[in-house]
Amino acid sequence: MKESFFNYATKINSETKTLQVASKKYYRNHCLQKRSSLTPQDIELGSYAIAKNVCKYLSRSEHNIHVFLPITSKNEVDTYPLIQMLSAQSKQIIVSKTYWKTKTMQPYIYNPEKIRISRQGIPEPYDGISFAIEKLDVVIVPLLISDNQGHRVGYGKGFYDRFLAKCSCRLIGVNFFPPVKLINDVNKHDITLDYLITPLNS
Repeated sequence: MKESFFNYATKINSETKTLQVASKKYYRNHCLQKRSSLTPQDIELGSYAIAKNVCKYLSRSEHNIHVFLPITSKNEVDTYPLIQMLSAQSKQIIVSKTYWKTKTMQPYIYNPEKIRISRQGIPEPYDGISFAIEKLDVVIVPLLISDNQGHRVGYGKGFYDRFLAKCSCRLIGVNFFPPVKLINDVNKHDITLDYLITPLNS
């Protein structure tokens, strides 16, 4: 099983690096297609490896960790193994609810019994305890691809850029794919990552 994922990830590594420089739109379409071809086994093994790598980068003083909950239909990194590992280290897990009218995100203390799937297919908290953004120590950031400068490509709605602009903590991106050389159409509103964690390197 591990060899199967390693071979797949190595192939993706090679393919992604050949792109070198392209636009957000190109990378978004390309990486959505590549991610859709991941098998359940790829996602399981890759997500577990990512979770272990993330935990290596967290210090004891970083207690309040914001984690996105995965949209399984989009083959996102499964963050539940990470949540289990962080909980075992007595970290405080924070998740967010998305407000589409205002295009904002509100953090809440994670309670697995208070999570439901929204109309947009996003797992999110309801009827929970809100949490102040300025108290976050780390945000685990979802993405489709990032470049060597830390710029990221998401789904293009801007929710995370607006959210991250309010954060003064470490930003750690997680992805099945390695970074590309350059995203050539970033703008002043794009927030850069501090680190990128993948299954094979971190």
